Parts: sequence; structure tokens; C-alpha cells
Amino acid sequence: MISSLLDSSRPWLALLIILPGALLLIKRFLNFKKPALVYSDIRSIPSINSFRTNTLFIPKILFFIAWCLLVIALIGPREGHEESNITTQGIAISMVMDISGSMKEIDMPTHDGKVISRYEMIQNVFTDFVRGNKESDLSGRSNDMISLTVFGKYVDDLCPLTLDHSFLLDMMNNTIEGVKADMANFENLQRQSNNNTRIQQMIQKKNPIWLGTAVFEGVALGADIVRQVDDKLKNAKTKESSNYTIKSKIMIVLTDGEDNSSEIGAEEAIAVAKELGVKIYSIAVHGKPVKRDVLGFFMGGTGKEYDDAPLQKMAEETGGKFYKASDPDSLIKIYRDINKLEKSEISKQVTMEFSPTHRPWILAGLIFLMCGVILNSTYYRILP
Repeated sequence: MISSLLDSSRPWLALLIILPGALLLIKRFLNFKKPALVYSDIRSIPSINSFRTNTLFIPKILFFIAWCLLVIALIGPREGHEESNITTQGIAISMVMDISGSMKEIDMPTHDGKVISRYEMIQNVFTDFVRGNKESDLSGRSNDMISLTVFGKYVDDLCPLTLDHSFLLDMMNNTIEGVKADMANFENLQRQSNNNTRIQQMIQKKNPIWLGTAVFEGVALGADIVRQVDDKLKNAKTKESSNYTIKSKIMIVLTDGEDNSSEIGAEEAIAVAKELGVKIYSIAVHGKPVKRDVLGFFMGGTGKEYDDAPLQKMAEETGGKFYKASDPDSLIKIYRDINKLEKSEISKQVTMEFSPTHRPWILAGLIFLMCGVILNSTYYRILP
């Protein structure tokens, strides 16, 4: 109710509240000389002191309160209802990530002198890209729907397009840790057994995802996942998501090697992305070549120079950009660049509607007025 008084349609009429006091002053000024009888001694007049005589002012107070309430109703108190219509234009981001065995290579030097694995680097930097990190100058992608597709020897769509980024990052971390644990088990078997042929047969039979690199199939599946965003938005039922629109569709492909497992070629992957309107940002992760351990033999042997031409072609033909990353800092710079190129937008339109709240004031004023009239005509009645 107080907020209604602060917002009224005719606030200047509040000056009417002082009108009774002004009239009373004028009346007293005009009638400053009153007829009176002169007594030499007023002790002869009996003293009249009762509750009625002591409270003769009550009807006047009731009349004044009634007047104030009616004036408040007259100034037009109203209550404002603010309605905000927030429209978010997000980016549909398909993250296509290499989790092949070569990603366990520890050849990524950090600024503090440590050397971490490629797995650890992509986990840390991608988390900062999604959630934001002031130190890395990454604002985060809170308004963007992001999916996660991983590939090695085959492709797995871990997470569909979602705004639940905590779930997305948990899926990424759990998957990478699972792959690392699986490779560690085979490393232990390799050390404990002298039969390398048997170990290789076991690996081939299990067909783990980390045993190859299917870049092109990962790109095709990642593009298809982004295509589904329009259907997801149409089926959205909540008010928040009903105003959500997609500004653009992009894919970030991150790999440290060449394709050796896809059943399709680069041209087919590019055609799928172009048909679905997906822009590709491809990142080639190549650290300093080091000698691999015995398990690395199964993933392709010692370090070498990679042919990044297919990654560069995918980016150029879809309107994206190709990058090379050799350490965490360079990968952060790449994500920072993508962060600037692909910006989300939020627009907020605020409308204010007013509803009158004068009726309670009128009702209260009439009640006080009736009480004053009744008391003034009965208990406080003054005879001539």
C-alpha cells in the first residue's frame, strides 16, 4: 500500500489534506473577538469533568481522518506491475573432442614450468571456456546450448545440446578418466606379460575407443547433433526457453592426429556440415614429439609431423577458422578468439502496467466518516 502512495496519478491533490486546518485558522482569525460574560469569581460555577467532556474532540479527529483517506483516494494511488520479456540469442556449440590414446601424451608445458598431458589440457581449458575464467579472459558460455561428441576409433555422442553445463563437463571428465584408467590397465598387463601378441589380441577384441582416430565421422555426427536444436526449441515448454533463439551454429573440433578410422572422407564430412549450416572451428593439438612407451606402439609409434590440411579445409569451406595449439596458453588464446567471434546476445524489454488501488482508501474514509457522524449525533451531541 505504501508503494501505491508513492506512485499516484494526481499527486498534487495531496495538498487538500491541509485544507481543514487552513479553514480552521481562517475561522479563528475572523472570529478572534467572541462574546463573553465577565465573572468576578468563577468558583461559583460548578466544575463539569467527565469522560464525555474530555473526549469531545473524537468526532473531529474521525472527520479529519476520513478527509485524509478520501483525499488519498482522490490523488489516484496505483500499483505498478513490471513485466520483463527476456530474449536470449545463444550459440549452438557442438564440441567434437579427440580422446584417442595419443592424447595421454605428456608434452604440454604450462606457464608455471609443469608439463601436463593433452587430456588434462583440454579438460582444464574447455572447462574455463564453458564456465568462464577471469584470469584467462574467458567470459563463459552460460547462454549457449553445448553438446559433446567424442571420437577415437569410433564416435560417441556423450551429451546432447544442453544448457546444463555442469552435466556436460561431468560427462567429459568421467569419460576421459575412464579412458585413462582403461589404458592404464592394459599398460599393467603389458608389463606383467611377456606375450605381446596375446595382449594385442586382447586389445583388438575389446576394440577400445582410444585405439584409433575417426575425425571425419566425429564431424558428421557433431553436425547432426546441432541440427536437432531447432526441434528442441520447438518442443520447449518452459517460459524461459520459449524466448530462447539460436543465433548461429558452430562446431569446435579438437584433435591431435590424422584420421585413420573413419568410413567417410573429409569431403563427406564437410558436405554434411555445410548442408546443416554448421561453421567449423578446427584445432590441431601438437606438442613436442617424445618417445612413446610400449602401449603407444599400438597407437601409431613415435611422434611425427601431422597432415593438418583436412582440418584446415573443413574450417575454410564452412566459414570457420583453423588453429594450432602446442600448449595450454595457446589453446586458451584460441578459445578466447572463438569466444570473441561467436557472441551470445540478451535483450530485455520491460513494460509497466498500473492498476488503481483507490477503493480501499474510499471504503476506509467512509467508515471513519460514518463513525464520526454517528458519534456526533448521539453520544457527543451538543444541544443549542
